Amino acid sequence: RRWALGELRPGSLSASGLMTDNGSGSGLAAVAFDIDGVFKYGREWSPDGYSALQRLAAANIPHVFVTNGGGGLTEKSYASGFAAKVTGAASNASDPAPLMSDENMILSYSPWKRALGAELANRRVLLVGDPYDKVTQVAESYGLRRAVHYQDYARRHSTLNPFRQAKEDGGSHTAVDNKTTGAMGSAQRSQQPPAADADDTDPFAAVLVMCDPFEWFEALQCIVDILCSPTPAISEYDPSVPPVPVHFSNPDVLWKAQ
Repeated sequence: RRWALGELRPGSLSASGLMTDNGSGSGLAAVAFDIDGVFKYGREWSPDGYSALQRLAAANIPHVFVTNGGGGLTEKSYASGFAAKVTGAASNASDPAPLMSDENMILSYSPWKRALGAELANRRVLLVGDPYDKVTQVAESYGLRRAVHYQDYARRHSTLNPFRQAKEDGGSHTAVDNKTTGAMGSAQRSQQPPAADADDTDPFAAVLVMCDPFEWFEALQCIVDILCSPTPAISEYDPSVPPVPVHFSNPDVLWKAQ
Protein backbone atom coordinates (compact mmCIF):
# COMPACT_ATOMS: atom_id res chain seq x y z
CA ARG A 1 0.00 0.00 0.00
CA ARG A 2 1.06 3.64 -0.52
CA TRP A 3 0.81 6.19 2.29
CA ALA A 4 1.16 9.95 2.40
CA LEU A 5 3.44 11.26 5.14
CA GLY A 6 0.51 12.76 7.04
CA GLU A 7 -1.21 9.36 7.20
CA LEU A 8 1.58 7.81 9.27
CA ARG A 9 -0.17 8.45 12.57
CA PRO A 10 0.60 6.61 15.82
CA GLY A 11 -2.62 4.57 15.57
CA SER A 12 -1.68 3.27 12.13
CA LEU A 13 1.65 1.82 13.26
CA SER A 14 2.71 -1.17 15.27
CA ALA A 15 6.01 -2.80 16.08
CA SER A 16 4.91 -6.00 14.30
CA GLY A 17 3.98 -4.24 11.08
CA LEU A 18 1.90 -1.52 9.53
CA MET A 19 -1.82 -1.69 10.15
CA THR A 20 -4.47 -1.47 7.46
CA ASP A 21 -7.42 0.93 7.62
CA ASN A 22 -9.63 -1.66 9.37
CA GLY A 23 -7.00 -2.30 12.05
CA SER A 24 -5.86 -5.71 10.87
CA GLY A 25 -2.16 -6.40 10.52
CA SER A 26 -0.83 -6.02 7.01
CA GLY A 27 2.17 -8.25 7.62
CA LEU A 28 4.58 -5.56 6.42
CA ALA A 29 7.69 -5.14 8.52
CA ALA A 30 9.28 -2.04 6.96
CA VAL A 31 8.63 1.11 4.96
CA ALA A 32 10.33 2.13 1.70
CA PHE A 33 10.11 5.88 1.14
CA ASP A 34 10.40 7.56 -2.21
CA ILE A 35 11.87 11.06 -1.91
CA ASP A 36 10.63 13.22 -4.79
CA GLY A 37 6.89 13.67 -4.47
CA VAL A 38 6.94 12.43 -0.87
CA PHE A 39 9.44 14.45 1.14
CA LYS A 40 9.75 17.17 -1.46
CA TYR A 41 7.68 18.65 -4.25
CA GLY A 42 9.91 20.32 -6.79
CA ARG A 43 12.09 22.52 -4.61
CA GLU A 44 9.65 22.64 -1.70
CA TRP A 45 10.22 20.27 1.22
CA SER A 46 7.29 18.80 3.14
CA PRO A 47 6.88 19.91 6.78
CA ASP A 48 5.45 16.44 7.61
CA GLY A 49 8.60 14.44 6.85
CA TYR A 50 10.31 14.92 10.19
CA SER A 51 7.31 13.91 12.32
CA ALA A 52 6.59 10.90 10.10
CA LEU A 53 10.11 9.60 10.66
CA GLN A 54 9.81 10.21 14.40
CA ARG A 55 6.68 8.05 14.49
CA LEU A 56 8.40 5.23 12.64
CA ALA A 57 11.33 5.38 15.03
CA ALA A 58 8.98 5.34 18.04
CA ALA A 59 7.20 2.25 16.62
CA ASN A 60 10.59 0.58 15.98
CA ILE A 61 9.77 0.05 12.30
CA PRO A 62 12.78 -0.06 9.96
CA HIS A 63 12.73 1.97 6.77
CA VAL A 64 14.75 2.83 3.72
CA PHE A 65 14.81 5.75 1.31
CA VAL A 66 14.77 5.02 -2.40
CA THR A 67 15.39 7.46 -5.23
CA ASN A 68 16.10 7.14 -8.94
CA GLY A 69 18.61 9.97 -8.56
CA GLY A 70 21.64 10.56 -6.40
CA GLY A 71 23.48 13.39 -8.10
CA GLY A 72 26.77 11.50 -8.04
CA LEU A 73 26.97 11.70 -4.25
CA THR A 74 27.91 8.90 -1.90
CA GLU A 75 25.08 7.45 0.17
CA LYS A 76 26.58 9.04 3.28
CA SER A 77 26.75 12.51 1.72
CA TYR A 78 23.24 12.23 0.30
CA ALA A 79 21.84 11.10 3.66
CA SER A 80 23.50 14.03 5.43
CA GLY A 81 22.07 16.61 3.04
CA PHE A 82 18.67 14.90 3.02
CA ALA A 83 18.48 14.91 6.82
CA ALA A 84 19.31 18.61 6.93
CA LYS A 85 16.53 19.42 4.41
CA VAL A 86 13.92 17.33 6.22
CA THR A 87 14.82 18.80 9.60
CA GLY A 88 14.92 22.34 8.21
CA ALA A 89 11.41 22.02 6.75
CA ALA A 90 9.86 20.91 10.05
CA SER A 91 8.30 23.46 12.37
CA ASN A 92 8.94 21.43 15.53
CA ALA A 93 12.31 19.80 14.89
CA SER A 94 14.46 19.66 18.01
CA ASP A 95 16.91 16.95 16.95
CA PRO A 96 18.39 15.73 13.66
CA ALA A 97 16.02 13.60 11.57
CA PRO A 98 16.18 10.04 12.94
CA LEU A 99 17.57 7.01 11.16
CA MET A 100 19.10 8.60 8.07
CA SER A 101 22.43 7.12 7.08
CA ASP A 102 24.24 5.39 4.28
CA GLU A 103 22.79 2.12 5.62
CA ASN A 104 19.22 2.93 4.59
CA MET A 105 19.82 5.29 1.66
CA ILE A 106 19.35 3.57 -1.71
CA LEU A 107 20.37 5.75 -4.64
CA SER A 108 19.94 4.85 -8.30
CA TYR A 109 23.48 3.46 -8.50
CA SER A 110 23.67 1.89 -5.01
CA PRO A 111 23.00 -1.64 -6.39
CA TRP A 112 26.28 -1.42 -8.32
CA LYS A 113 28.28 -1.88 -5.14
CA ARG A 114 27.10 -5.47 -4.72
CA ALA A 115 26.09 -6.31 -8.28
CA LEU A 116 29.20 -5.00 -10.06
CA GLY A 117 31.79 -4.05 -7.45
CA ALA A 118 33.46 -7.44 -7.12
CA GLU A 119 33.24 -8.32 -10.81
CA LEU A 120 34.70 -5.02 -12.03
CA ALA A 121 37.01 -4.16 -9.13
CA ASN A 122 40.18 -4.66 -11.16
CA ARG A 123 38.71 -4.13 -14.62
CA ARG A 124 38.93 -0.97 -16.69
CA VAL A 125 35.52 0.73 -16.88
CA LEU A 126 34.37 4.05 -18.31
CA LEU A 127 32.65 6.21 -15.72
CA VAL A 128 30.06 8.71 -17.00
CA GLY A 129 28.61 11.40 -14.76
CA ASP A 130 29.43 14.64 -12.97
CA PRO A 131 30.53 16.40 -10.82
CA TYR A 132 33.90 14.77 -11.47
CA ASP A 133 35.16 14.62 -7.88
CA LYS A 134 31.84 13.29 -6.56
CA VAL A 135 31.30 10.43 -9.02
CA THR A 136 34.91 9.29 -8.84
CA GLN A 137 34.60 9.21 -5.05
CA VAL A 138 31.52 7.00 -5.35
CA ALA A 139 33.31 4.66 -7.76
CA GLU A 140 36.23 4.38 -5.35
CA SER A 141 33.90 3.64 -2.44
CA TYR A 142 32.37 0.79 -4.47
CA GLY A 143 35.81 -0.74 -4.98
CA LEU A 144 36.07 0.20 -8.68
CA ARG A 145 39.79 0.80 -8.64
CA ARG A 146 40.22 1.21 -12.39
CA ALA A 147 37.30 3.47 -13.23
CA VAL A 148 38.24 5.99 -15.95
CA HIS A 149 36.20 9.17 -16.00
CA TYR A 150 35.02 10.13 -19.47
CA GLN A 151 36.64 13.57 -19.18
CA ASP A 152 40.02 12.01 -18.38
CA TYR A 153 39.71 9.70 -21.35
CA ALA A 154 38.81 12.59 -23.66
CA ARG A 155 41.77 14.64 -22.43
CA ARG A 156 44.16 11.79 -23.12
CA HIS A 157 42.73 11.28 -26.62
CA SER A 158 42.38 14.83 -27.88
CA THR A 159 41.04 13.88 -31.32
CA LEU A 160 38.01 12.24 -29.74
CA ASN A 161 36.38 15.61 -29.15
CA PRO A 162 37.79 18.55 -31.12
CA PHE A 163 35.41 20.91 -29.34
CA ARG A 164 37.19 20.30 -26.00
CA GLN A 165 40.55 21.38 -27.40
CA ALA A 166 39.00 24.44 -29.02
CA LYS A 167 37.27 25.39 -25.78
CA GLU A 168 40.40 25.00 -23.67
CA ASP A 169 42.60 26.87 -26.16
CA GLY A 170 40.04 29.58 -26.76
CA GLY A 171 40.20 28.84 -30.48
CA SER A 172 38.14 27.06 -33.12
CA HIS A 173 37.66 23.39 -33.96
CA THR A 174 37.68 24.25 -37.67
CA ALA A 175 40.64 24.90 -39.94
CA VAL A 176 40.01 28.63 -39.69
CA ASP A 177 41.95 30.39 -36.95
CA ASN A 178 39.44 31.98 -34.61
CA LYS A 179 41.26 32.71 -31.38
CA THR A 180 39.53 34.43 -28.49
CA THR A 181 41.08 36.44 -25.71
CA GLY A 182 41.08 35.55 -22.03
CA ALA A 183 42.03 32.57 -19.96
CA MET A 184 39.11 30.39 -21.00
CA GLY A 185 39.80 26.82 -20.03
CA SER A 186 43.14 27.54 -18.34
CA ALA A 187 42.08 25.62 -15.25
CA GLN A 188 41.03 22.66 -17.36
CA ARG A 189 44.33 22.61 -19.26
CA SER A 190 46.16 22.12 -15.97
CA GLN A 191 44.25 18.92 -15.29
CA GLN A 192 46.05 15.86 -16.55
CA PRO A 193 44.53 12.39 -16.92
CA PRO A 194 45.76 9.88 -14.35
CA ALA A 195 48.81 7.83 -15.25
CA ALA A 196 46.91 4.67 -14.30
CA ASP A 197 44.94 4.99 -17.54
CA ALA A 198 48.04 4.99 -19.75
CA ASP A 199 47.60 1.42 -21.03
CA ASP A 200 45.24 1.64 -23.99
CA THR A 201 45.80 -2.04 -24.80
CA ASP A 202 43.75 -2.97 -21.72
CA PRO A 203 40.13 -3.36 -22.90
CA PHE A 204 37.19 -1.66 -21.25
CA ALA A 205 34.99 -4.19 -19.45
CA ALA A 206 31.94 -1.96 -19.03
CA VAL A 207 30.47 1.53 -19.28
CA LEU A 208 28.85 2.88 -16.11
CA VAL A 209 26.47 5.84 -16.53
CA MET A 210 26.06 7.02 -12.95
CA CYS A 211 24.22 10.29 -13.57
CA ASP A 212 24.01 13.09 -16.13
CA PRO A 213 27.42 14.28 -17.33
CA PHE A 214 28.08 17.97 -17.88
CA GLU A 215 29.16 17.24 -21.44
CA TRP A 216 26.75 14.73 -22.98
CA PHE A 217 28.33 15.14 -26.44
CA GLU A 218 31.75 14.12 -25.19
CA ALA A 219 30.37 11.34 -23.00
CA LEU A 220 28.34 9.86 -25.85
CA GLN A 221 31.35 9.93 -28.15
CA CYS A 222 33.37 8.01 -25.57
CA ILE A 223 30.56 5.49 -25.13
CA VAL A 224 30.08 4.95 -28.87
CA ASP A 225 33.81 4.47 -29.40
CA ILE A 226 33.94 1.83 -26.65
CA LEU A 227 30.85 0.07 -27.99
CA CYS A 228 32.58 -0.20 -31.36
CA SER A 229 35.71 -1.60 -29.74
CA PRO A 230 36.74 -2.29 -26.14
CA THR A 231 40.18 -0.91 -27.09
CA PRO A 232 39.11 2.11 -29.18
CA ALA A 233 42.57 3.71 -29.16
CA ILE A 234 43.99 0.57 -30.80
CA SER A 235 41.12 -0.57 -33.01
CA GLU A 236 38.23 1.64 -34.08
CA TYR A 237 35.93 -1.31 -34.72
CA ASP A 238 36.32 -4.88 -33.59
CA PRO A 239 33.39 -7.19 -34.49
CA SER A 240 35.21 -10.25 -33.12
CA VAL A 241 34.66 -9.40 -29.45
CA PRO A 242 31.41 -9.37 -27.45
CA PRO A 243 29.82 -5.94 -27.05
CA VAL A 244 30.80 -3.98 -23.95
CA PRO A 245 27.86 -3.80 -21.50
CA VAL A 246 26.46 -0.37 -20.64
CA HIS A 247 24.97 -0.01 -17.16
CA PHE A 248 22.61 2.95 -16.71
CA SER A 249 21.89 3.57 -13.04
CA ASN A 250 18.75 5.35 -14.20
CA PRO A 251 17.92 5.12 -17.92
CA ASP A 252 15.50 8.02 -17.63
CA VAL A 253 16.93 10.56 -20.05
CA LEU A 254 13.70 12.53 -20.37
CA TRP A 255 12.56 14.84 -17.59
CA LYS A 256 10.06 17.59 -17.02
CA ALA A 257 11.47 21.11 -16.88
CA GLN A 258 10.52 22.99 -13.75
